[in-house]
Amino acid sequence: MNLRRNKYVIFLLLMIFCISSCKTRFNKEKWVNDDLGGDQRNNMLDDLVANHKIIGLKYSQLIDSFGEPVHTEDSSEVFYTILENYDIIDPISGKDLVIKLNRDSIVTGFYINNWKRK
Repeated sequence: MNLRRNKYVIFLLLMIFCISSCKTRFNKEKWVNDDLGGDQRNNMLDDLVANHKIIGLKYSQLIDSFGEPVHTEDSSEVFYTILENYDIIDPISGKDLVIKLNRDSIVTGFYINNWKRK
């Protein structure tokens, strides 16, 4: 009876490990090729912000590391689309990694922007 219980516990621990490891490590090639807001960027986001230097990068280093961002009207911010959810044609919600730049085009900060269309 104890052996059966131990197998059950081991099975549960393996399932928990598998579920918790769904997030993947940052991979530049996959990040750059997932620029339409698919799941790959979302799965890599935690590793990217936790384990990769973003603050202090020059703009050219940012592009070398993460590909070309989307530019805003305000030159002090650029962003990378993480997720976009569409109605029939138009996006209705999403998530972006927003990068803040100073006047010398050096990254001074970043944040995650979850948005919904009104």
